[in-house]
Amino acid sequence: MPAATCVMMGPVDALTEPQAAPVGPGEGWAGGVARFLLRNRSLLERVGELRTRLFRMALAVLVAEVRGLLSAGPWSAAGAASPPAPLAGSSPLVDPLSRTEVRVLSYLPTNLSVPEIAHELSVSVTTVRTHIRHLFRKLGVHGRTEAVARARALGLLAPPPGTP
Repeated sequence: MPAATCVMMGPVDALTEPQAAPVGPGEGWAGGVARFLLRNRSLLERVGELRTRLFRMALAVLVAEVRGLLSAGPWSAAGAASPPAPLAGSSPLVDPLSRTEVRVLSYLPTNLSVPEIAHELSVSVTTVRTHIRHLFRKLGVHGRTEAVARARALGLLAPPPGTP
């Protein structure tokens, strides 16, 4: 199969079908993929955007996992620091948070949008919005920033970085 045909087929075909690999001198499938991307700048830009988005989501998941580990309580060990105490005037929640609400709450301090949170949790955008609405009601707040501040005041979220 000529190399020009392979480039038109696209990089996925070059990966999945050995006969579709470029046959130019010294080229493997990677060379064909690179040529394809260089000829299609918009696709190359999209790949870059997806890479950046993937990095942001991976970072947000890592932060959420670390916060979850911190909230699990290393303070149960002897001599360890106690969990953050609720601020004065912060009443405890009337309704306890569900497990999924706690998971959604852990993503609120991140810069992820609702659709990105939904993607991370493998649920629909509507489901995340419903959990956020329930969180706002249970925390007695009206916005994301307020919810994060209130959750931190109640010890549901770790304090922001750089706070003693």
